[in-house]
Amino acid sequence: IAWDATFAARYWEALQHQSPAALVAAIDAILAMPKLTGRLATIAMPTLVMVGDEDTAFIRLAHMYQDVIEDCTLIELAGGHDIVSDAPTAVSESIAGFAERVAREELR
Repeated sequence: IAWDATFAARYWEALQHQSPAALVAAIDAILAMPKLTGRLATIAMPTLVMVGDEDTAFIRLAHMYQDVIEDCTLIELAGGHDIVSDAPTAVSESIAGFAERVAREELR
């Protein structure tokens, strides 16, 4: 995983405002999440996956989703792990464009 100093600084700042109990609860919730990767191929609807082009930890997963999900649109946006903050306009435009495409296809 590539080091992103800006993301690390923002993340560290956010952590400073959390109680230890909240952090432990968040980690426990993440570790308790079921592994659903094997069910991705059963998704039977258009799916949008967006990833930041600097998010080296998740780009590989995003491409795997695209390979496994039958009707998957993958969009790589400029930014890191938090693309909603890094590129809010691009995220909004991508979602709107995807929704318009799906709606047009449904009307056919």
